[in-house]
Amino acid sequence: TLWLAADSWLVQDGDAAIWAALAAPLAPPGRLELGTEVLVSGTLRQAGYKPKLFDATAPVLGRPGLPAARPAALDRLFAGADSGLRVTCEGVVQRFTPVAPDAGQGQAGMFVLACGPRHVRVTVIGDRGTLTADGLLDARVRVTGIGATDRNPRGELQAPRLYLAGPHDIEVLEPPAAA
Repeated sequence: TLWLAADSWLVQDGDAAIWAALAAPLAPPGRLELGTEVLVSGTLRQAGYKPKLFDATAPVLGRPGLPAARPAALDRLFAGADSGLRVTCEGVVQRFTPVAPDAGQGQAGMFVLACGPRHVRVTVIGDRGTLTADGLLDARVRVTGIGATDRNPRGELQAPRLYLAGPHDIEVLEPPAAA
């Protein structure tokens, strides 16, 4: 499970995942922890590009931990095929935008990751902690997060996106060169 807002979750089971809107919002500290195993049920409806489960309930079955993230295949990520799945991606941070503490959804910051000739938007949710541009901008990093897509009103893919559960999902492989 990945918590995005009080009533918005992502649930992954093996190679499949679905976004869910819970029937009763859970506020911290009552929210589910990452890696919690749940039994999800609700009403399946079309919601943009993929179906979404509405009025979902999610009783906890256990806490086995997060599934292993697989390396992102850029062609799959840019086609939306890995939407909802936990993946890792390496690249260079090209732009960093901190998010105001009152921005909602617990967002800590956003950045653009250059993966070869392609660019992926990365949103870091959770507590901002030590997330700043210092030491991150122009650094080569490995990120682990949930694949997603930005789509226009017609449902056409505009860009891939990764959602990270927090700054702990960013590993600096090479720090930026000294100025």
